[in-house]
Amino acid sequence: MNINRIFLAFTLGTFTLCAENVLAQDQPEMTRVEFERLDSVQAVEEKEQIVQAQAEEDATRISDAKDARNETKALAKETRRIDREANSAAREARLFLRAEQKAQKARKDAEKQSRKADKAKNKSDKN
Repeated sequence: MNINRIFLAFTLGTFTLCAENVLAQDQPEMTRVEFERLDSVQAVEEKEQIVQAQAEEDATRISDAKDARNETKALAKETRRIDREANSAAREARLFLRAEQKAQKARKDAEKQSRKADKAKNKSDKN
């Protein structure tokens, strides 16, 4: 029994030392080929990220340009509407002015004719 205990303790100690050595070993170092593969994969991923970022930036610029174009079109449309209204108002003002001038001329002519008629009446009454 003593021998079994000693043998068991010895076996257990040996197993523990072996397990520590196995577990404590460093990972094998990467070879040059593995480093190159890793670098190329990273380079491809970086290029993909750059391309994706550029695509997003391009999409944003196009969206901004379209928004600016639509805003400019809306402003131009509003400007044309205001211009049409101003031209219409100016035309109405010209027509009103002409009508007023004709009315004033007609009043003057009527007054003139009325005065002539009064003079003629006065002349005929005196005779």
